[in-house]
Amino acid sequence: MADDFSETALDRLSLALYASGYHYESMNKNTEANILFERIKQSIEEKQPVLIKLGGGDVWAVITGYQDDKKLPYLMKSDHSPQLNKEWFNKLRNIVFITDKYDSAISLSESLNHMIHHLNTGSRNKLEQKIYQKLETEPDGRKLGLWLNKINGLTIETRWHASECYRNTLIPMPDNNKCKKILLEASDLHLHFHDQAWQIWALLGVSPKTCYGLPGNINELLDKSSARAELRSLFQELFAIDRQVSHLLQECLSLL
Repeated sequence: MADDFSETALDRLSLALYASGYHYESMNKNTEANILFERIKQSIEEKQPVLIKLGGGDVWAVITGYQDDKKLPYLMKSDHSPQLNKEWFNKLRNIVFITDKYDSAISLSESLNHMIHHLNTGSRNKLEQKIYQKLETEPDGRKLGLWLNKINGLTIETRWHASECYRNTLIPMPDNNKCKKILLEASDLHLHFHDQAWQIWALLGVSPKTCYGLPGNINELLDKSSARAELRSLFQELFAIDRQVSHLLQECLSLL
């Protein structure tokens, strides 16, 4: 699943909120619905955002309000307008309450250390080998395609935002010009990562026309050994890019 590539969804959220300077508290269905709803009301009244993840996948929504008499929250997903959700508790995976802010800003060194850590987890090396193994041995094209598409969908977004983060947020922070140059190089590499991930989508037949889902002929597409070999080559390049970026960030960190 997509979670294999960058730890769990909550780990990634934790990193994002930490980088933004916020503390948070995560809950799930182990807490009773009425208690969660009261907590939702409290957060909304305090003008604190509430994030909620329903079902599988990596899609989160924002709780923007509530209807007290029906005990239902208003959920906003993507660019859709907020709507009451009757299944919010039945489908609940995680709900995240922003609590307060850190007393001080996150330093560049802290940000780089977090990025380096997430680019060097043991699970990433295991996933790389798992991808190659599945490309060699998985006979079910649709099953393989679904798995690869979830991985690729996550990484194409995260590396795009990472590239923008290096360029727009991190580069202005250091006084060292060599460090700025290194961060710009890292930004370019992850932008190239994003472009190559689109090539993976092309081999899977995935595009905006398919709403980023698999096409009906996915079994035929992945029945070709040449397509699987090309997918392996592209994934090898993606992992190599991440390793390059990790080394660059470590070099930048040593200059601070």
